[in-house]
Amino acid sequence: MKLPASRQELLRNIRDRHRQFRIEAATIRASLYRKTAEVGPAHRMPIDAATVLIDMILWNTMILQFAAAGPRGVSAPYYCREAMLERVGRLAHPFRRDFASRSLHDLHELTRLGQERVVSSVALLSEAALFAPSEGGTETLGGRLQVYTCMAYANALSKLRAWKQVV
Repeated sequence: MKLPASRQELLRNIRDRHRQFRIEAATIRASLYRKTAEVGPAHRMPIDAATVLIDMILWNTMILQFAAAGPRGVSAPYYCREAMLERVGRLAHPFRRDFASRSLHDLHELTRLGQERVVSSVALLSEAALFAPSEGGTETLGGRLQVYTCMAYANALSKLRAWKQVV
């Protein structure tokens, strides 16, 4: 996916990723959402649909935090891809534990609310804030927001589809 050139294009791309995930997640059967299956061609990772949804709640939180940092976040080491992935890895277990008792409906709702908050926070940012090149680089806040959203949602969509094939 090419990087966006405007706020409207960025919002359209983010909404499209959210919509793709919501459509797939809507077909999760409540009787199976906690059923663990081994997915992934190389790692045989045990996962369930609840975990995928909880991980999206975590990613939405991380993306919101990055968006709130604004343009200064693009050049901050705290928000580089490796640091974001490291934090998600570190926070995944506590998030999964904290949301373990939530119903499928609650997880859907929390994911939807996170998605709405991401869209709202991006909509509040100006074109200049989203697309001004970062200090010492050519990356933009808008470009990075799209990359993080696409990366997280593509990964989750892939896991969810693989899980559904096994279950």
